Amino acid sequence: MLELYKRPAQPTREETIRLGRLGVKIDGLGRPVNPHFVQDFGHKGLVQGKGMFYYWGPNHTVDPVVIGQENNTPKVLTIVRGDNGLLALPGGFIDLGELPLSAAIREAHEETGLDISQDPHETIYNGQVNDPRDTLHAWAETTAILFRHDGCPPVIAGDDARPGSAVWLPLAELAEASLHGAHAMIIAKAMQRYHELAQPTTR
Repeated sequence: MLELYKRPAQPTREETIRLGRLGVKIDGLGRPVNPHFVQDFGHKGLVQGKGMFYYWGPNHTVDPVVIGQENNTPKVLTIVRGDNGLLALPGGFIDLGELPLSAAIREAHEETGLDISQDPHETIYNGQVNDPRDTLHAWAETTAILFRHDGCPPVIAGDDARPGSAVWLPLAELAEASLHGAHAMIIAKAMQRYHELAQPTTR
């Protein structure tokens, strides 16, 4: 009979100390407390523990927003997630010791086959986001990076993306879609910055 792996019910002492040094609020059992839930909803009825996350407290993710133009229309590179079937940006967890930019380039290539390593880019958001996997004691904090790609070349879904789902979509179609987590907010920020950068500069 296989013995199922059980996640520990609370962090180790070392984890609690590390999170405390980061300024994270710690409860009476040494567990970090999700700042969004404490401020907005209180504790009642929330999932406890790490849930589907790897770590107690913040779990760092990256969201590359890759925008190209086709027939003078800006389009965003998207995939459909394999876990929940929602339209999403290609992205994922940042590996231990990995920089957000490196993670964004890696995730985009793994999930769409596109090389964005030479694209002009800038960070447009960094911080906590609403994620359906959030619990009272573990949550997502993302770095969203805008990449301006030359055109909208063919892409192929891979890794965690649903097969055949990688596609460039215009903003009008994205506005009508159900997007994963905070991706609608992130795309809105990216499009705003994309249009700002497209405006001619004056002196």
